[in-house]
Amino acid sequence: MKIEKFDLDLIVERLQLLNSNNCGLMSASEVKQALTKWLNTIVESINDEPEWWVQNHNISDFYTHLPEPVFECEEDDSDFVQVEVISQQKEPATISLIASSEKRAQ
Repeated sequence: MKIEKFDLDLIVERLQLLNSNNCGLMSASEVKQALTKWLNTIVESINDEPEWWVQNHNISDFYTHLPEPVFECEEDDSDFVQVEVISQQKEPATISLIASSEKRAQ
């Protein structure tokens, strides 16, 4: 799995150019050190409580990257449940279940 890496130097440069949180008054190494510590705390919080983090940080973006899941109900290939995402707004997605089974149809 590949996760994009941060270009810390570019981020530091932007923070200094914008003088975000007075970063323009600090050295690049000081800003980079603070940025690194801050990003590490974010990663720790995600690792500690991933469910909370996903639910509280723009979950609609998370949903847009999920495939439409198919859950197997039995070992028989003709028996499955497909979950179809209907809405991907800022609130949790609305889903509909589509069951396919000759046994259920009877």
